[in-house]
Amino acid sequence: MKMKRLLLFMSLYLLSQGKAYCQTVRNDTTERGIHFQQGLTWPEILAKAKAENKHVFVDCYATWCIPCKKMEKEVYPLASVGDFFNENFISVKMQMDTSNADDDEVKASYADARNINQQYKNIIQGYPCYLFFTKDGKILNSSIGLKNAGEFINYGKYVIDPKNDYYKLLADYKRGKRDLEGMAYIALNGPKLGDIEHSNIAKEYIQNLKKDDWFVKDNIEFIGRFIKSSKDVGFSFFFHNADIINKVMAEDGYAQGLVHGIIYKELISPAITKADGSNQIPDWSALNLAIKKEYGSYYAGRVILGAKFNWARKHKNWKDYTKYYIMFIDKYNPYNGAFSTKHGEDFVWNARAWQIFTYSNSEEELLKALEYSDHAITMSPIGDYIDTYANILYKLGHKENAINWEDLAVKQSPNEKEIQDNLEKMKRNEPTWTTQ
Repeated sequence: MKMKRLLLFMSLYLLSQGKAYCQTVRNDTTERGIHFQQGLTWPEILAKAKAENKHVFVDCYATWCIPCKKMEKEVYPLASVGDFFNENFISVKMQMDTSNADDDEVKASYADARNINQQYKNIIQGYPCYLFFTKDGKILNSSIGLKNAGEFINYGKYVIDPKNDYYKLLADYKRGKRDLEGMAYIALNGPKLGDIEHSNIAKEYIQNLKKDDWFVKDNIEFIGRFIKSSKDVGFSFFFHNADIINKVMAEDGYAQGLVHGIIYKELISPAITKADGSNQIPDWSALNLAIKKEYGSYYAGRVILGAKFNWARKHKNWKDYTKYYIMFIDKYNPYNGAFSTKHGEDFVWNARAWQIFTYSNSEEELLKALEYSDHAITMSPIGDYIDTYANILYKLGHKENAINWEDLAVKQSPNEKEIQDNLEKMKRNEPTWTTQ
Protein backbone atom coordinates (compact mmCIF):
# COMPACT_ATOMS: atom_id res chain seq x y z
CA MET A 1 0.00 0.00 0.00
CA LYS A 2 1.38 3.41 -0.89
CA MET A 3 2.31 5.64 2.00
CA LYS A 4 -0.18 8.29 1.11
CA ARG A 5 -3.10 5.87 1.60
CA LEU A 6 -2.31 6.15 5.29
CA LEU A 7 -1.69 3.49 6.64
CA LEU A 8 5.17 -7.87 20.77
CA PHE A 9 5.67 -9.64 22.58
CA MET A 10 5.32 -13.25 23.59
CA SER A 11 6.24 -15.22 26.60
CA LEU A 12 7.08 -18.32 24.61
CA TYR A 13 7.77 -20.29 27.68
CA LEU A 14 4.08 -20.30 28.55
CA LEU A 15 3.20 -21.53 25.09
CA SER A 16 5.92 -24.00 24.33
CA GLN A 17 6.46 -26.45 27.13
CA GLY A 18 7.27 -29.56 25.17
CA LYS A 19 6.28 -27.94 21.84
CA ALA A 20 8.82 -27.89 19.05
CA TYR A 21 7.67 -24.52 17.73
CA CYS A 22 11.05 -23.89 16.15
CA GLN A 23 10.46 -26.67 13.64
CA THR A 24 8.98 -24.06 11.29
CA VAL A 25 12.31 -22.32 10.81
CA ARG A 26 13.81 -22.09 7.36
CA ASN A 27 17.56 -22.05 6.81
CA ASP A 28 17.23 -19.12 4.44
CA THR A 29 20.27 -17.02 5.32
CA THR A 30 23.80 -17.63 4.15
CA GLU A 31 26.42 -19.31 6.30
CA ARG A 32 27.97 -15.91 6.92
CA GLY A 33 24.70 -14.41 8.15
CA ILE A 34 22.52 -15.13 11.16
CA HIS A 35 22.31 -18.81 12.00
CA PHE A 36 18.67 -19.49 12.83
CA GLN A 37 18.10 -22.60 14.93
CA GLN A 38 15.90 -25.41 13.68
CA GLY A 39 13.97 -28.22 15.30
CA LEU A 40 14.47 -27.19 18.94
CA THR A 41 11.79 -26.79 21.59
CA TRP A 42 11.67 -23.59 23.58
CA PRO A 43 13.20 -25.26 26.68
CA GLU A 44 16.01 -26.50 24.43
CA ILE A 45 16.52 -23.01 23.05
CA LEU A 46 16.78 -21.66 26.58
CA ALA A 47 19.13 -24.45 27.62
CA LYS A 48 21.35 -23.62 24.66
CA ALA A 49 21.21 -19.92 25.54
CA LYS A 50 22.21 -20.63 29.14
CA ALA A 51 25.00 -22.98 28.11
CA GLU A 52 26.42 -20.39 25.71
CA ASN A 53 25.55 -17.41 27.95
CA LYS A 54 23.57 -15.67 25.20
CA HIS A 55 20.31 -13.81 24.80
CA VAL A 56 17.56 -15.09 22.49
CA PHE A 57 16.39 -13.33 19.32
CA VAL A 58 13.07 -14.34 17.73
CA ASP A 59 12.17 -13.05 14.28
CA CYS A 60 8.38 -12.98 13.89
CA TYR A 61 7.50 -12.63 10.22
CA ALA A 62 4.62 -13.02 7.78
CA THR A 63 4.75 -14.44 4.26
CA TRP A 64 3.04 -11.34 2.80
CA CYS A 65 5.35 -8.91 4.58
CA ILE A 66 7.64 -7.13 2.12
CA PRO A 67 9.91 -5.66 4.83
CA CYS A 68 10.26 -9.18 6.27
CA LYS A 69 11.47 -10.43 2.89
CA LYS A 70 13.89 -7.52 2.57
CA MET A 71 15.35 -8.32 5.99
CA GLU A 72 15.64 -11.96 4.92
CA LYS A 73 17.40 -11.17 1.67
CA GLU A 74 19.37 -8.02 2.44
CA VAL A 75 20.18 -7.92 6.17
CA TYR A 76 20.19 -11.33 7.82
CA PRO A 77 22.72 -12.84 5.34
CA LEU A 78 25.33 -10.13 5.89
CA ALA A 79 28.57 -11.18 7.57
CA SER A 80 28.59 -8.16 9.90
CA VAL A 81 25.05 -8.92 11.09
CA GLY A 82 25.79 -12.63 11.44
CA ASP A 83 29.01 -12.03 13.35
CA PHE A 84 27.27 -9.89 15.96
CA PHE A 85 24.07 -11.90 16.37
CA ASN A 86 25.71 -15.31 16.31
CA GLU A 87 28.10 -14.20 19.03
CA ASN A 88 25.44 -12.71 21.29
CA PHE A 89 22.12 -14.43 20.51
CA ILE A 90 20.50 -17.77 19.89
CA SER A 91 18.28 -16.87 16.95
CA VAL A 92 15.01 -18.48 15.87
CA LYS A 93 12.18 -17.65 13.43
CA MET A 94 8.40 -17.91 13.67
CA GLN A 95 5.88 -17.57 10.83
CA MET A 96 2.89 -15.70 12.20
CA ASP A 97 0.45 -16.01 9.28
CA THR A 98 -0.78 -18.84 7.07
CA SER A 99 -0.57 -19.37 3.33
CA ASN A 100 -1.51 -22.00 0.76
CA ALA A 101 2.17 -22.80 0.31
CA ASP A 102 2.69 -23.79 3.96
CA ASP A 103 4.12 -27.26 4.47
CA ASP A 104 3.43 -29.61 7.37
CA GLU A 105 6.08 -28.04 9.59
CA VAL A 106 4.57 -24.59 9.22
CA LYS A 107 1.06 -25.91 9.75
CA ALA A 108 2.19 -27.52 12.99
CA SER A 109 2.98 -24.05 14.34
CA TYR A 110 -0.43 -22.53 13.56
CA ALA A 111 -1.79 -23.04 17.09
CA ASP A 112 1.22 -21.39 18.71
CA ALA A 113 1.04 -18.45 16.32
CA ARG A 114 -2.66 -17.97 17.07
CA ASN A 115 -2.02 -18.12 20.80
CA ILE A 116 0.74 -15.54 20.52
CA ASN A 117 -1.41 -13.17 18.50
CA GLN A 118 -4.32 -13.55 20.91
CA GLN A 119 -2.27 -13.21 24.07
CA TYR A 120 -0.38 -10.16 22.84
CA LYS A 121 -2.91 -8.54 20.51
CA ASN A 122 -2.49 -5.20 22.28
CA ILE A 123 1.24 -5.04 21.65
CA ILE A 124 1.76 -6.79 18.31
CA GLN A 125 1.91 -3.82 15.97
CA GLY A 126 3.03 -5.40 12.70
CA TYR A 127 5.85 -7.27 11.03
CA PRO A 128 8.69 -7.92 11.13
CA CYS A 129 8.68 -8.06 14.91
CA TYR A 130 12.02 -8.53 16.60
CA LEU A 131 11.65 -10.09 20.04
CA PHE A 132 14.55 -10.29 22.45
CA PHE A 133 14.63 -12.54 25.50
CA THR A 134 16.94 -13.20 28.41
CA LYS A 135 18.53 -16.63 28.62
CA ASP A 136 15.84 -17.40 31.23
CA GLY A 137 13.06 -16.75 28.72
CA LYS A 138 11.94 -13.33 29.98
CA ILE A 139 10.99 -10.85 27.28
CA LEU A 140 13.63 -8.14 27.42
CA ASN A 141 12.90 -5.81 24.52
CA SER A 142 11.47 -5.57 21.05
CA SER A 143 11.49 -3.54 17.89
CA ILE A 144 9.56 -3.50 14.66
CA GLY A 145 9.93 -2.66 11.00
CA LEU A 146 12.59 -2.61 8.31
CA LYS A 147 16.11 -1.79 9.46
CA ASN A 148 19.43 -1.56 7.69
CA ALA A 149 22.38 -3.57 8.92
CA GLY A 150 23.80 -0.78 11.06
CA GLU A 151 20.47 -0.01 12.71
CA PHE A 152 19.83 -3.69 13.38
CA ILE A 153 23.23 -4.29 14.94
CA ASN A 154 22.99 -1.14 17.04
CA TYR A 155 19.60 -2.20 18.35
CA GLY A 156 21.04 -5.58 19.28
CA LYS A 157 23.83 -3.81 21.17
CA TYR A 158 21.25 -1.65 22.92
CA VAL A 159 19.31 -4.75 24.00
CA ILE A 160 22.27 -6.55 25.56
CA ASP A 161 23.76 -3.46 27.23
CA PRO A 162 23.64 -4.20 31.00
CA LYS A 163 22.44 -0.62 31.56
CA ASN A 164 19.24 -1.60 29.74
CA ASP A 165 18.45 -4.72 31.75
CA TYR A 166 14.83 -3.99 32.56
CA TYR A 167 14.53 -6.62 35.27
CA LYS A 168 17.64 -5.49 37.14
CA LEU A 169 16.53 -1.87 36.95
CA LEU A 170 13.07 -2.84 38.23
CA ALA A 171 14.59 -4.90 41.07
CA ASP A 172 16.82 -1.98 42.04
CA TYR A 173 13.79 0.31 42.05
CA LYS A 174 11.82 -2.06 44.27
CA ARG A 175 14.77 -2.11 46.67
CA GLY A 176 14.46 1.63 47.01
CA LYS A 177 16.96 2.89 44.45
CA ARG A 178 15.65 6.07 42.83
CA ASP A 179 17.90 6.58 39.83
CA LEU A 180 16.02 8.88 37.47
CA GLU A 181 17.62 7.46 34.33
CA GLY A 182 16.71 3.95 35.37
CA MET A 183 13.17 4.98 36.32
CA ALA A 184 12.70 6.60 32.92
CA TYR A 185 13.86 3.41 31.19
CA ILE A 186 11.41 1.29 33.22
CA ALA A 187 8.53 3.65 32.52
CA LEU A 188 9.20 3.82 28.78
CA ASN A 189 9.80 0.11 28.26
CA GLY A 190 7.31 -1.33 30.73
CA PRO A 191 4.36 -1.15 28.32
CA LYS A 192 6.25 -3.27 25.78
CA LEU A 193 6.78 -5.95 28.41
CA GLY A 194 3.23 -5.88 29.74
CA ASP A 195 4.38 -4.47 33.08
CA ILE A 196 1.58 -2.56 34.83
CA GLU A 197 3.93 -0.78 37.25
CA HIS A 198 5.38 1.55 34.64
CA SER A 199 2.71 4.27 34.93
CA ASN A 200 3.25 4.75 38.67
CA ILE A 201 6.99 4.89 38.14
CA ALA A 202 6.47 7.48 35.42
CA LYS A 203 4.49 9.65 37.83
CA GLU A 204 7.21 9.33 40.44
CA TYR A 205 9.85 10.22 37.86
CA ILE A 206 7.96 13.39 36.92
CA GLN A 207 7.45 14.33 40.57
CA ASN A 208 11.19 14.02 41.20
CA LEU A 209 12.20 16.28 38.35
CA LYS A 210 13.63 19.65 39.30
CA LYS A 211 11.69 22.64 38.01
CA ASP A 212 14.20 23.51 35.28
CA ASP A 213 14.40 19.87 34.14
CA TRP A 214 10.78 19.96 33.05
CA PHE A 215 11.82 22.06 30.07
CA VAL A 216 14.48 19.65 28.79
CA LYS A 217 13.48 18.14 25.44
CA ASP A 218 13.69 14.48 26.53
CA ASN A 219 11.63 15.21 29.63
CA ILE A 220 9.00 17.10 27.65
CA GLU A 221 8.62 14.05 25.40
CA PHE A 222 8.50 11.79 28.47
CA ILE A 223 5.86 13.89 30.25
CA GLY A 224 3.77 14.11 27.09
CA ARG A 225 3.79 10.35 26.65
CA PHE A 226 2.23 9.80 30.06
CA ILE A 227 -0.52 12.41 29.93
CA LYS A 228 -3.75 10.43 29.90
CA SER A 229 -6.26 12.97 31.22
CA SER A 230 -6.72 16.63 32.03
CA LYS A 231 -6.19 15.77 35.70
CA ASP A 232 -2.58 14.72 35.12
CA VAL A 233 0.03 17.23 36.24
CA GLY A 234 1.63 16.99 32.80
CA PHE A 235 -1.53 18.30 31.18
CA SER A 236 -1.41 21.47 33.23
CA PHE A 237 2.29 21.82 32.37
CA PHE A 238 1.57 21.62 28.63
CA PHE A 239 -1.51 23.84 28.86
CA HIS A 240 0.20 26.68 30.73
CA ASN A 241 3.63 26.52 29.09
CA ALA A 242 2.78 25.86 25.45
CA ASP A 243 4.96 28.59 23.93
CA ILE A 244 8.08 27.60 25.88
CA ILE A 245 7.53 23.91 25.13
CA ASN A 246 7.11 24.62 21.43
CA LYS A 247 10.36 26.58 21.42
CA VAL A 248 12.28 23.78 23.12
CA MET A 249 10.81 21.21 20.75
CA ALA A 250 11.41 23.54 17.77
CA GLU A 251 7.91 22.86 16.51
CA ASP A 252 4.96 25.22 16.43
CA GLY A 253 1.83 23.71 17.94
CA TYR A 254 3.61 20.81 19.66
CA ALA A 255 2.05 21.47 23.07
CA GLN A 256 -1.32 22.56 21.67
CA GLY A 257 -1.63 19.32 19.76
CA LEU A 258 -1.37 17.24 22.91
CA VAL A 259 -3.79 19.46 24.83
CA HIS A 260 -6.17 19.25 21.86
CA GLY A 261 -6.05 15.45 21.98
CA ILE A 262 -6.97 15.26 25.67
CA ILE A 263 -9.84 17.74 25.30
CA TYR A 264 -11.12 15.81 22.30
CA LYS A 265 -10.93 12.54 24.21
CA GLU A 266 -12.78 13.85 27.26
CA LEU A 267 -15.41 16.14 25.75
CA ILE A 268 -15.83 15.43 22.04
CA SER A 269 -15.63 11.65 21.86
CA PRO A 270 -18.45 11.03 24.39
CA ALA A 271 -20.63 13.62 22.61
CA ILE A 272 -20.06 11.96 19.25
CA THR A 273 -20.89 8.54 20.68
CA LYS A 274 -24.10 9.92 22.16
CA ALA A 275 -25.09 11.66 18.93
CA ASP A 276 -24.47 8.53 16.89
CA GLY A 277 -26.64 6.54 19.27
CA SER A 278 -29.57 8.90 18.81
CA ASN A 279 -29.01 9.58 15.08
CA GLN A 280 -28.44 13.26 15.77
CA ILE A 281 -25.73 15.79 14.99
CA PRO A 282 -23.59 16.78 18.00
CA ASP A 283 -24.55 20.10 19.57
CA TRP A 284 -21.46 21.97 18.39
CA SER A 285 -22.56 25.23 20.01
CA ALA A 286 -22.93 23.67 23.45
CA LEU A 287 -19.62 21.88 23.09
CA ASN A 288 -17.93 25.08 21.98
CA LEU A 289 -19.21 26.91 25.06
CA ALA A 290 -18.11 24.11 27.39
CA ILE A 291 -14.59 24.02 25.96
CA LYS A 292 -14.33 27.81 25.88
CA LYS A 293 -15.35 28.06 29.53
CA GLU A 294 -12.77 25.49 30.63
CA TYR A 295 -9.88 26.04 28.23
CA GLY A 296 -10.43 29.32 26.38
CA SER A 297 -11.52 30.39 22.90
CA TYR A 298 -8.40 29.10 21.11
CA TYR A 299 -9.02 25.48 22.07
CA ALA A 300 -12.77 25.84 21.61
CA GLY A 301 -12.28 26.87 17.99
CA ARG A 302 -9.55 24.38 17.30
CA VAL A 303 -11.16 21.31 18.85
CA ILE A 304 -14.62 21.97 17.43
CA LEU A 305 -13.26 22.50 13.92
CA GLY A 306 -11.27 19.28 14.16
CA ALA A 307 -14.35 17.48 15.45
CA LYS A 308 -16.46 18.75 12.56
CA PHE A 309 -14.17 17.38 9.86
CA ASN A 310 -13.87 14.08 11.71
CA TRP A 311 -17.66 13.87 12.01
CA ALA A 312 -18.11 14.68 8.31
CA ARG A 313 -15.58 12.05 7.29
CA LYS A 314 -17.16 9.42 9.51
CA HIS A 315 -20.55 10.09 7.92
CA LYS A 316 -19.10 10.40 4.39
CA ASN A 317 -20.18 13.99 3.98
CA TRP A 318 -17.24 14.70 1.70
CA LYS A 319 -18.16 18.28 0.91
CA ASP A 320 -18.08 19.29 4.57
CA TYR A 321 -15.11 17.05 5.25
CA THR A 322 -12.77 18.73 2.77
CA LYS A 323 -14.08 22.19 3.67
CA TYR A 324 -13.42 21.80 7.39
CA TYR A 325 -10.22 19.83 6.77
CA ILE A 326 -8.66 22.67 4.76
CA MET A 327 -9.87 25.28 7.24
CA PHE A 328 -8.29 23.33 10.07
CA ILE A 329 -4.95 22.86 8.30
CA ASP A 330 -4.68 26.48 7.23
CA LYS A 331 -5.54 27.83 10.67
CA TYR A 332 -3.74 25.37 12.97
CA ASN A 333 -1.32 23.40 10.77
CA PRO A 334 -1.18 20.54 13.29
CA TYR A 335 1.52 17.88 13.53
CA ASN A 336 1.02 16.53 17.02
CA GLY A 337 -1.51 15.41 19.59
CA ALA A 338 -4.72 14.16 18.01
CA PHE A 339 -3.21 14.66 14.55
CA SER A 340 0.24 13.24 15.15
CA THR A 341 2.30 11.35 12.64
CA LYS A 342 5.38 9.19 12.89
CA HIS A 343 6.52 10.48 9.53
CA GLY A 344 8.19 13.66 8.41
CA GLU A 345 6.66 16.94 7.36
CA ASP A 346 6.93 16.00 3.68
CA PHE A 347 4.78 12.94 4.30
CA VAL A 348 2.20 15.04 6.13
CA TRP A 349 1.82 17.55 3.30
CA ASN A 350 1.56 14.78 0.72
CA ALA A 351 -1.07 12.93 2.76
CA ARG A 352 -3.12 16.10 3.13
CA ALA A 353 -2.96 16.80 -0.60
CA TRP A 354 -4.03 13.24 -1.39
CA GLN A 355 -7.00 13.43 0.98
CA ILE A 356 -8.33 16.51 -0.80
CA PHE A 357 -7.63 15.03 -4.24
CA THR A 358 -9.53 11.90 -3.25
CA TYR A 359 -12.64 13.53 -1.79
CA SER A 360 -13.05 16.95 -3.42
CA ASN A 361 -14.25 18.10 -6.84
CA SER A 362 -13.95 21.78 -6.01
CA GLU A 363 -11.44 23.66 -8.14
CA GLU A 364 -10.62 25.98 -5.25
CA GLU A 365 -9.96 23.05 -2.92
CA LEU A 366 -7.94 21.13 -5.52
CA LEU A 367 -5.75 24.20 -6.02
CA LYS A 368 -5.20 24.17 -2.25
CA ALA A 369 -4.26 20.49 -2.51
CA LEU A 370 -1.80 21.39 -5.26
CA GLU A 371 -0.25 23.91 -2.88
CA TYR A 372 0.11 21.24 -0.18
CA SER A 373 1.56 18.80 -2.70
CA ASP A 374 4.10 21.39 -3.81
CA HIS A 375 5.33 21.62 -0.20
CA ALA A 376 5.92 17.86 -0.15
CA ILE A 377 7.77 17.79 -3.48
CA THR A 378 9.95 20.74 -2.49
CA MET A 379 11.02 18.84 0.62
CA SER A 380 11.36 15.41 -1.01
CA PRO A 381 10.97 15.07 -4.80
CA ILE A 382 10.22 11.35 -4.71
CA GLY A 383 8.00 9.46 -7.13
CA ASP A 384 5.12 8.99 -4.75
CA TYR A 385 4.80 12.71 -4.03
CA ILE A 386 5.20 13.67 -7.70
CA ASP A 387 2.42 11.19 -8.48
CA THR A 388 0.15 13.08 -6.10
CA TYR A 389 0.97 16.38 -7.79
CA ALA A 390 0.30 14.90 -11.24
CA ASN A 391 -3.03 13.42 -10.15
CA ILE A 392 -4.24 16.75 -8.81
CA LEU A 393 -3.26 18.50 -12.04
CA TYR A 394 -5.12 15.81 -13.99
CA LYS A 395 -8.27 16.20 -11.91
CA LEU A 396 -8.08 19.96 -12.48
CA GLY A 397 -8.13 19.29 -16.23
CA HIS A 398 -4.47 20.01 -17.01
CA LYS A 399 -3.92 16.72 -18.82
CA GLU A 400 -0.72 17.46 -20.75
CA ASN A 401 1.04 18.94 -17.75
CA ALA A 402 -0.20 16.08 -15.57
CA ILE A 403 1.22 13.47 -17.95
CA ASN A 404 4.58 15.23 -17.96
CA TRP A 405 4.69 15.13 -14.18
CA GLU A 406 3.51 11.51 -14.10
CA ASP A 407 6.27 10.55 -16.55
CA LEU A 408 8.71 12.00 -14.05
CA ALA A 409 7.04 10.06 -11.21
CA VAL A 410 7.47 6.81 -13.18
CA LYS A 411 11.16 7.58 -13.74
CA GLN A 412 11.60 8.27 -10.04
CA SER A 413 9.75 5.09 -9.01
CA PRO A 414 10.01 2.64 -11.94
CA ASN A 415 8.86 -0.34 -9.87
CA GLU A 416 5.70 1.31 -8.55
CA LYS A 417 2.90 -0.31 -10.56
CA GLU A 418 0.21 2.06 -9.30
CA ILE A 419 2.06 5.09 -10.64
CA GLN A 420 2.48 3.39 -14.02
CA ASP A 421 -1.22 2.53 -14.03
CA ASN A 422 -2.10 6.16 -13.31
CA LEU A 423 -0.01 7.29 -16.25
CA GLU A 424 -1.79 4.88 -18.59
CA LYS A 425 -5.20 6.06 -17.31
CA MET A 426 -4.25 9.67 -17.97
CA LYS A 427 -3.25 8.83 -21.52
CA ARG A 428 -6.60 7.08 -22.03
CA ASN A 429 -8.57 9.98 -20.50
CA GLU A 430 -9.77 7.76 -17.65
CA PRO A 431 -10.20 9.06 -14.08
CA THR A 432 -7.43 8.15 -11.66
CA TRP A 433 -9.72 8.64 -8.69
CA THR A 434 -12.80 6.87 -7.39
CA THR A 435 -16.04 8.83 -7.65
CA GLN A 436 -17.34 9.50 -4.14
